[in-house]
Amino acid sequence: MLMNQEVINIFYQAADTKGQSGWEWLQKAGLTYLAADRNAPYSGPEIRDIPTLSAEEQDAIFGLLPMVSPTETVYTNQDVINAVYEAAGMRGQDGWVWLQKAGLTYLVNNREVLYSGPDLNSIQGFSDDERMLVMARLSGSGRTDLFIGSKYTVQFYKSDYPDRQEQAIADGCIAYVEQHFNAGGNANYSLVIIPKPNPIAIARDWAEWYAKRVAQLFGINIYDANGVIEGGFGCRGNGNIKIAGAQMPALLLESLFATNPVHAAAIRSVTGQNSLADSLVESIEEFFPQGGKIAFSVGHKYRTSNPRDRGVRLYGGGFEADYAEKVLLNAARKLQAL
Repeated sequence: MLMNQEVINIFYQAADTKGQSGWEWLQKAGLTYLAADRNAPYSGPEIRDIPTLSAEEQDAIFGLLPMVSPTETVYTNQDVINAVYEAAGMRGQDGWVWLQKAGLTYLVNNREVLYSGPDLNSIQGFSDDERMLVMARLSGSGRTDLFIGSKYTVQFYKSDYPDRQEQAIADGCIAYVEQHFNAGGNANYSLVIIPKPNPIAIARDWAEWYAKRVAQLFGINIYDANGVIEGGFGCRGNGNIKIAGAQMPALLLESLFATNPVHAAAIRSVTGQNSLADSLVESIEEFFPQGGKIAFSVGHKYRTSNPRDRGVRLYGGGFEADYAEKVLLNAARKLQAL
């Protein structure tokens, strides 16, 4: 984890390679406040997300950032809050009280940013047992990625995209779904990407059904004539579903636009998340009425090669991948209950 002083140093070094002032680069980036708390963990924006820096400046800074270990796990503040509440619940206690004694109540003020607080393994406010419970919930050993129902079973797949798809094939899944949100200003349509080539014909019909259902529920348009594009724009996203799509129907959902203020508000809302989950569940019931095992993949999140990836920022705050996961978890629970 980078400290504020390390970021300051990197800015100065990068600016120096261009014969410019590091302080001016910090001013341009809106990061001069880092100097007021130099020993705190850096919790500012990703370098690639600072629009006031040119691409050349971003490249210079990014090239000096230390590599993140593929084994490093990255959490949002909301992930930590959830883990504390779940752990407290296991002891029949109140999650807010646990957050208070850990000194972590401030996390609720900025839930969707990456966690940059103290090491949870050494928080003094927790007993050893409490720390272990929280870490177990946070690491995933206390939560399930498998939702077994009487008709449908949903398995969440992680790691890099090819590995996810190959494992889903090996597990005998009958369908593969990866959830994303689109980006592009105020664009106002629903889109689903299918593999290119697309050997499983039902994938196109399934994608069209879903795209139209989302458009209907949110009162928006569909992309082009039927809301479906094979291989994505310039094949962007094709690698996410192409391997699975050779063996089963596979969709990459670009349900709404994270950069559209109206869409982003819907994505963040419980009502919007329920509507998206319902759309997916209804589509699966329509095209796979016999039941079976469905593969879910959260776009951008849990990638071994880039564990900090969270996709695009939503208008108004938050990250694409965290909300994509909320929608898929919602859908998984609904399918499990059928």
